Amino acid sequence: MNQWDYVLCNFKPEETYIIGYKEKAFISNPLKQAKFINSYNELPDLPFVILAPPHGRNFAGRIPLSEFEHPKDCIYIFGSDSEIMEDEFNRANYPVYIETDTTDDMYSFVAYAVTMHDRRMKLGNS
Repeated sequence: MNQWDYVLCNFKPEETYIIGYKEKAFISNPLKQAKFINSYNELPDLPFVILAPPHGRNFAGRIPLSEFEHPKDCIYIFGSDSEIMEDEFNRANYPVYIETDTTDDMYSFVAYAVTMHDRRMKLGNS
């Protein structure tokens, strides 16, 4: 979680949700304000932007981040680095992938940093 602490300090989201973990597991400053929920059904009714590699096993990103137009209001989904996500894909409005030099997977906190930087460059600090 230390990596998430660092990246969330630099690219602060309006709200952070953590799905499926116990609240007491996170005591760091950036994650103290997170809302702990049990499923994706508890998220606000906003478009989902799911970051997934274009060669994903269960779900593939289809829109390159470089061409993606970020919605003003949306929920970005970054999966676990060690668990497979399945149920949330049926709600994906935007299956986005980050163009990389290899087919290697990317840690979720790195995908968040890249995506939030891209959002800032395209939309400003909104």
